[in-house]
Amino acid sequence: MGALLFAPLEYAQVAPSGFLLAEKTAVALFGSNEPALRLFPLLCALASLVLFLRVAEHALRGFALPLAVSLFALGRPFIF
Repeated sequence: MGALLFAPLEYAQVAPSGFLLAEKTAVALFGSNEPALRLFPLLCALASLVLFLRVAEHALRGFALPLAVSLFALGRPFIF
């Protein structure tokens, strides 16, 4: 089964091996449903907000800090 995970995907799709492994783990733990498949991207998005806040705290002061974090959280390019 593990060899199938790293085989070429159908329809000329591509995905990083770590992402496929995380998705396979989520499906094994929570079943083959949409919330299980969205769990890993959600956790990555939440972690990116925390990491961006930490980096922004070192680079910005005052009003620029919450502005930068809110733009990162709500910016269309980052959402899509």
